[in-house]
Amino acid sequence: MRKPRTDLKRHCGPDYYERLHQTSVKYQQNNWLLEELPRLAVAGGSSIIEVGCGNGLFLQCASRHWQDVVGVDWVRSGALDRVLNDHPGIRFVQQDVAELDIEDHRFDLLVSADFLEHLSPAALPGVIKRLHACGRCCYHKIACYDDGHSHLSIFGPRAWLRLFEEAAPGGGYWIVKRTRRNGRRKKPVVVISNIDRQQ
Repeated sequence: MRKPRTDLKRHCGPDYYERLHQTSVKYQQNNWLLEELPRLAVAGGSSIIEVGCGNGLFLQCASRHWQDVVGVDWVRSGALDRVLNDHPGIRFVQQDVAELDIEDHRFDLLVSADFLEHLSPAALPGVIKRLHACGRCCYHKIACYDDGHSHLSIFGPRAWLRLFEEAAPGGGYWIVKRTRRNGRRKKPVVVISNIDRQQ
């Protein structure tokens, strides 16, 4: 497993992400989970929760497919506020996902994109176990490259899969696909899920 370069300053607090949501056009407009929506919609169910929901753009689209839509993040962005105002049925929980508590409610689908790599390696086993317990099916899109500022866990696809297998033994996780962000060779991305391979 590769480790982040120690000569680069790493950011991991909510204040840093709140500033990014206020100042970065990419954080305000990008949502890497949107392109996964067709596959996720096929998985069905009536409830979905997105951890690390950021700007809320996926939640907005998800509300057309699922009755119960919940987003979780430790910051509440202006873009997310607009989505929540326009879609009052979407619920938002502002909480550190490492301490996620959804009162024993299990969602049909738990999803994330570009979230897990922002956590420290030490936190991952506990977080993955907690997320696995919150969703009947889980779907995680993970950047496997160093962004130079906020990716704290930089592992290859197989190493990510091992983390899931160890944190949730028998959970049925597999590598759904591997891609390159914007076609760039140095920006690999993996999708790990326990949704049935036949879907």
